[in-house]
Amino acid sequence: MSSTTSSGLEDLVQEVRRYDPDVDEALIRRAYEFSAQVHGHQTRLTGEPYVTHPLAVARILAEIDSDVLTVVAGLLHDTIEDGKIEDGRPVTREIIEERFGSEIALLVDGVSKLKKHSFQSRAEAQAQNFRKMFVNMASDIRVVIIKLADRLHNMRTVEVYREDKRRAKAEETLRIYAPLASRLGIRHLQWQLEDLALEVLDPDAYRDIQTKVVRTRREREQVVATLSSELQQRLIDAGVPAEVYGRPKHFHSIYRKMVRDELNFEQVFDLIALRVMVYTVPECYASLGIVHETWVPLPEMVTDYIARPKPNGYQSLHTKVVGPEGTPLEVQIRTWEMHRTCEYGIAAHWAYKEGRDAASHFDRSLSWLREMIELQADVPEDSEFMTGVEQSLFQEQVYVMTPKGDPVELAAGATPVDFAYRIHTQLGHECVGAKVNGRQVPLSHALRKGDICEIIRRRGSQPSRDWLSFVQSSHAREKIRGFFRRLSFEEDVKAGRALLERELSRKGGELGLSDDRLLEVAKSLNYQSLDTMLAHLGSGDLKPQKVMLRLRSMETGADIEEELRRFKRRGTKATGECQITAAGVDGVAFTLARCCHALPGDPIVGYVTRGRGLTVHRPDCHNLRAILSKDGSRVIACEWVVPEGTKYKARIEVILGDRIGILHEVTGLITNMGVNIADIGPLSQQGSKMILHMAVDVSGSAELAALISRIEAVRDVVSVRRIAH
Repeated sequence: MSSTTSSGLEDLVQEVRRYDPDVDEALIRRAYEFSAQVHGHQTRLTGEPYVTHPLAVARILAEIDSDVLTVVAGLLHDTIEDGKIEDGRPVTREIIEERFGSEIALLVDGVSKLKKHSFQSRAEAQAQNFRKMFVNMASDIRVVIIKLADRLHNMRTVEVYREDKRRAKAEETLRIYAPLASRLGIRHLQWQLEDLALEVLDPDAYRDIQTKVVRTRREREQVVATLSSELQQRLIDAGVPAEVYGRPKHFHSIYRKMVRDELNFEQVFDLIALRVMVYTVPECYASLGIVHETWVPLPEMVTDYIARPKPNGYQSLHTKVVGPEGTPLEVQIRTWEMHRTCEYGIAAHWAYKEGRDAASHFDRSLSWLREMIELQADVPEDSEFMTGVEQSLFQEQVYVMTPKGDPVELAAGATPVDFAYRIHTQLGHECVGAKVNGRQVPLSHALRKGDICEIIRRRGSQPSRDWLSFVQSSHAREKIRGFFRRLSFEEDVKAGRALLERELSRKGGELGLSDDRLLEVAKSLNYQSLDTMLAHLGSGDLKPQKVMLRLRSMETGADIEEELRRFKRRGTKATGECQITAAGVDGVAFTLARCCHALPGDPIVGYVTRGRGLTVHRPDCHNLRAILSKDGSRVIACEWVVPEGTKYKARIEVILGDRIGILHEVTGLITNMGVNIADIGPLSQQGSKMILHMAVDVSGSAELAALISRIEAVRDVVSVRRIAH
């Protein structure tokens, strides 16, 4: 053991002992020794011994007061993927369970990635790994907490990667991991993830904010110290034992407000923020009164998150006042225990600390997480699943109250139907009306923050397909679709089989239609059974052309395969940096058809030309239909093979309403997501609306879909769609 890692281990033990004096130190040391032995002589790209990474991850977990089993799992989190034990056998979940127990084995296996060779593209690997993570989160929430700590340390050392990989990791961090930390209430990890991602994605803005913060620090600290001292003395004089200090503003938070509200640095940063720390809830409310006696409160600027906590557990009193010389002040008031929850969230307060089964304690404060778990089970298409994840994490949230006063977190613009399904699936199915604030409203009514929503239920009622046109959440949408899928499952299976047989007959019956063969196709398309695939065919969720193309690819004759190999042997280079695998042949020369210009992540098929390689189309391309009718035997299914971090140009059309600042808001949102605007065309007028065409650099169709969804959520954006080049 090197002196550096030895010191790191002792620091880790001391950090855990800080909040858990009775910690099992021997378990931590044994886990560290196992991790060090398994990783052996492996090194990180930084040149450091690999074991420094799990040690750092465990330290991050200890900083947020995680229990000892979580810390130990952090030390072991990479052993199943990368390591071998003394006799040369690879580390498995069974070996971890044998040496450290079933609970730690569950956590380590839950964090471990699926084997890379199973996937055709990075997008597929990403989706499948997130699916696995959400499934394991259902058993134990600590899985995602370890993943967050792992990602934080990787972002701290991200400078060792090449630029494209740095950007890819930063974008994923901002799209998935930071919002996850926010939803779990782990502010301590969230702000670090956001700031590190901003430094990679917009280094100029990061350095500019950093410089200005440093330049104004001394003057600002003097103002904060004066105001804090004045307020603290008033509180103590009133018999409230309080501590008052300045609340830090983090770089990404400043950046986001500048972009979102079209403000300059001074306008964002001039707002002084104080935090009042007390011991009891009554002292919180007493402190609020003293703050309002000291400075003039701004009207309607008090928010009580103590009486009505946020769904992630956050509690505080918020108020805005006018300080000396008209200085605007933000004041947060909370107890020390509330502060611990605000910073560490569920990491410090989960049911496992009381010895309970986490799987049985998904209360409404984690309803969004239940939605994620159900989403991965209900949506077989990887790109659609990832889009649903990002929408659920990124959508602006509002808090709507039940008639009993319980807060329910919903996406902005959500309807009573979304509300009903969030409470319970059966309530959603049997919803026939709604009252908002005591007044009956249509089921399509957009709920607003603070609304009290009451669902009118009729036993035995059924959902309407029309609801799909106005529900906002992927959760409600999938529940409605699922109801109709189950309702007509047998009919859909029959209809799907008939549809496939008609398609086969239309193609001349050259392909076999045995159930064994079709089951292979179903599994290759992420369906668990043949009947499930046939039902999706019958319901229209799956196109018969996609099944036929997959069948044709599996039945491809030797002549086509030999042609593809010949294209490869000639050394013809594929366009772009990605590659295509077709009929088991990789590295095939290909051209993206300009009529539909597929992006990595899109479903694709290839037309084997005579002598010019492969032309790649999207299955819904209008030109492909003509090719299928004339030369269908030369159309085969293909898969993307995409290097990590590669970017592609996609064109979109945005129709904007007539509002000052809307163009700046849209372009700022795109930049804030870490997406580069490669080209922007002139605005054209369509009545009172503006039409904007632009090219953006994206990693594939999943990122493009998430971008379009975010732009659509901007006020006065009429529509957004992808267009051909």
